[in-house]
Amino acid sequence: AAREGGKSYDENGAETYSSAEVDDDANKDDADVDDENEESDDAIDEQDSGDESVDLVAAGGASSNDVGTATHWFDESHAIFLISFGEEAAQSTLVERCVLSLRRRGSWAGYIIVLTDAPHARYQNEWDDNVIVMHPLDQHLNAADGTPMKFTRDNTSLKSKRFKTFIIDYVGMDERLDEVELIYYLDIDIMAGDAMHNLFNEIEERYGVSPEMRSGGMSKMYFFTPLSKEWPLQGGTFIVERRSARHCLELWREEIDGMVRLGRGRDQDALRTVFNRIRSGEESKCELVRMDNENLITFPTPRTFNKLVRQSSYNSLIHISNSVFAKWIDEEMQTEYIHKVLQLSEEEKRSGKYGKAIVHAKKSDM
Repeated sequence: AAREGGKSYDENGAETYSSAEVDDDANKDDADVDDENEESDDAIDEQDSGDESVDLVAAGGASSNDVGTATHWFDESHAIFLISFGEEAAQSTLVERCVLSLRRRGSWAGYIIVLTDAPHARYQNEWDDNVIVMHPLDQHLNAADGTPMKFTRDNTSLKSKRFKTFIIDYVGMDERLDEVELIYYLDIDIMAGDAMHNLFNEIEERYGVSPEMRSGGMSKMYFFTPLSKEWPLQGGTFIVERRSARHCLELWREEIDGMVRLGRGRDQDALRTVFNRIRSGEESKCELVRMDNENLITFPTPRTFNKLVRQSSYNSLIHISNSVFAKWIDEEMQTEYIHKVLQLSEEEKRSGKYGKAIVHAKKSDM
């Protein structure tokens, strides 16, 4: 699908602002559930071999932990996209933690888009001007026929997850992002452990990620491998080719909407359906590439955390699943690890601004 650049956010009935330019707004209250890795602990050490991937998975290299400065080309052509919905997310420091890690360990000086339903005051004067805070359009909560989507207790997480499929639209709503060609989506409970330009180079060279329009109308997206074999793709981190990915995103949205109508399901279930349609030959214009995790991303779990905290270097991305594994990992040990990754000063530690934010285990979970 062709890029839709040059459209201002105001023309779409919403507003875009940097975190230094916001005013107060009324709060919107939605549930945000980070359910990307809701697999059992028995599957923690499992890694899918990649044999069933739509694309061949290349072998190969590790990222460096040398903290460097992102190149100007990456700054202009790449953007990182975060989604933070719901009162729980707004009250946590997960977004601050993610952004700080990208700026420090990630050495990322480029654009970070934060799509949030929190009031404007929540992120007022929080970051530099390259962090662009956006608010969701009401029309993106409507079905394809324009009628409002109805969410249930069993699928309320889909209300926020559905906005993943509108990433290209939101990037097209701010002229500062006109030169952006590749968009990296990250869940907000992810931290950067290494320079982002190393990650970009590694992935884009190995898997042929392209800023160009693909021939034949082909659409393409890239995902890491989940811990559990229940899902073929991990939906908490993915790469969007701005010029080509729209069709894949629309397929994903169609499956999400089908689950909303049934009153159940998660976005990874919808992604799995698209993946299976491609494998069966039913869908021929979308390609979902499953990437090896290797040293690019790690998913700390209760079983692996003790070993992880003793390491002196970090993978490019660290995903401590906020609603699943974080609540089962020792709180003091986890806090110390997070502070180390974020390179916090003693003053920053005392401030509590970047403290560990978790969803506490319920008695019913024990």
